[in-house]
Amino acid sequence: MIRYHVVNAFLEEQIDCRNINELMALENKLPGEEGCFIDSVLSFLATPTDRRLEWDLTAHCFGSCVINMSKVGIYALLDDGITAIHTPLLKQFGSIAEWQMVSYSFDDIQTLDMEKLDRDDLADKESGVLFMKVTNEKRQIRNYTLRNLNPAHLEQFQRLQMIRQASRMN
Repeated sequence: MIRYHVVNAFLEEQIDCRNINELMALENKLPGEEGCFIDSVLSFLATPTDRRLEWDLTAHCFGSCVINMSKVGIYALLDDGITAIHTPLLKQFGSIAEWQMVSYSFDDIQTLDMEKLDRDDLADKESGVLFMKVTNEKRQIRNYTLRNLNPAHLEQFQRLQMIRQASRMN
């Protein structure tokens, strides 16, 4: 199990990363399980994919999270939505990890609610929670919860969601 506050602090220090392609160029200096986690994410990103166009989009922030209490990963807040790179929570990181990438477009996000949990000591980098209702490709609404987010990113999520909602009304 990774320490989310350690990964979030590390990703927060990477202020030069402006998109997923730049994230791939990170020099990982984290030791232990957190270092293995970052190495595994970067290895997944290095594999060929048809989603490379998305990787050049501006990223407002990166952080680690738990998705629906079953997946662990990294999220990127992009201009048009949220992209998450994740693997099952109980899998070991490394070559056997089953990494996947999913995107939640602001056009498909029906509701976006945020909460900062009141927790002590190390929680300053992992106390954010994001609740989303997303319309999927079958036009069904699904609930997603991202936990252990860097709470400093919640304002950015809210700001971009408000901008997208205002542009829908025009």
